[in-house]
Amino acid sequence: MKDLLKTGYCRLRQLRINRRERNYVYKVMRTNGIPDKPCAEEAAWLRKWRPLYASVSPVYLRCFRAYLTENRERIVPSEISASLIEPLLNPARYRFYYEDKNVYDRLFGPEAMPRTYLRRMEGQFYDAAYRPCDFPALERLRELTQNAERIIVKPTVDTESGRDIVLYRLDPTDGTYKDQKDEPLTPEKTGGAAGGGNAIIQEFLSQHPFTAQFNPSSVNCFRMIVYRSPLDGRIEVLHSILKVGGRGSYVDNAHAGGRVIGVGPDGRLNPYAYDLLGHRSVQVNGLDLGQTLTVPCFDELLRFARHTAELVPHCHLTALDIMLDATGRPRLIECNIKGFSYWMPQFCSGPAFGTATDEIIDYCRERLRKLRYTIEI
Repeated sequence: MKDLLKTGYCRLRQLRINRRERNYVYKVMRTNGIPDKPCAEEAAWLRKWRPLYASVSPVYLRCFRAYLTENRERIVPSEISASLIEPLLNPARYRFYYEDKNVYDRLFGPEAMPRTYLRRMEGQFYDAAYRPCDFPALERLRELTQNAERIIVKPTVDTESGRDIVLYRLDPTDGTYKDQKDEPLTPEKTGGAAGGGNAIIQEFLSQHPFTAQFNPSSVNCFRMIVYRSPLDGRIEVLHSILKVGGRGSYVDNAHAGGRVIGVGPDGRLNPYAYDLLGHRSVQVNGLDLGQTLTVPCFDELLRFARHTAELVPHCHLTALDIMLDATGRPRLIECNIKGFSYWMPQFCSGPAFGTATDEIIDYCRERLRKLRYTIEI
């Protein structure tokens, strides 16, 4: 063992299994009555994935085959994706930069983003142009926001699933911005314990009527999973998924009671929605999904997703959350380069890596052979 570690050779059998991922899948199976027993595609599935990790569990196939009818051997075992595939496709040394929402304006351009009013970076406040400043007095804050009725305050690092995002509304009686607990916005409310002194204050964008019909209280984004081939540089949108917030919620995350709906390559929505535990429904907040629903400006949405991925050159897999504003213009809300929700496409769209599955497996095997180092998890 010591000799192996000295040489830096990666023994995949020694990878620490992401038990959280496996426990989640077991919960989905128990909730939906999916049997944990061998199935028809299991031998082919194991042949495909065991070259990356000899002890990979077939529980992922057994679970998600209940939702997919084609290409089941491509179903991704998320326990090794998070700990093995992601670090090879998206090297960890670049993650902290690309994950910080406070660099988005410079990286993607302010025209691609919701308007920024104020930012906090490592405890210091800056204006939208990255100039140091103090937290503004009430009158100045209202001047910056142009008296916007609603603003969003969210941490910019170490965030996931909409955690610690807070909506503030302008109180006309005293001119302050207050949260749902009727507490005013203060410097202490920006980048607190979860954000570590890193936060951003942005406009709350009005969404397109198409997405608003699913839930008007939340900004309902499209999760666009984009792959940049490390072999030839081509950029593919592997999946498009509409995320819809729960009734009354101002975030669209499934962890907060939302639903996900697959979007076909022609922009038409699938007739089913799924929650976090894989429950299928034919309605979302009272809206019937049996009718034909086609995403407006879908070609522009695809173009925007591909262009955004081009601006993240160190990473080969990105999960972009993009909303359509009231005019149909795409706006980037978040760029995820780790911790992908593999369950999301595999409930409602297809295997998470889609047509790129075999290429990703082969690339990762070759990278492991060349790098000859132990991956720390």
